[in-house]
Amino acid sequence: MRDAETPAANLLLTKTSNNNTLLPASRITIGGTGTNRFATLAPMPNQYGTARVTITLADASLSASSTFTLTVTPSANRPAIVLDRSLRS
Repeated sequence: MRDAETPAANLLLTKTSNNNTLLPASRITIGGTGTNRFATLAPMPNQYGTARVTITLADASLSASSTFTLTVTPSANRPAIVLDRSLRS
């Protein structure tokens, strides 16, 4: 992220998702420092589908956005039986 007139520390970075059941904005974190940033997406457990994610960078007068689609597919988890040994006679 960079701006010719504004230092990176003074830029405002926001993130949104159009599917809060799958990916609330609170589960989109921005890491890195200065002009080198990255986004980490952590979908909610046991949810699948798509979410349109928008990341916006703004200074005092202008903004730029990037939007992409996150697709989470269901996994084929096997059911498991857990024996409680305390119930044995």
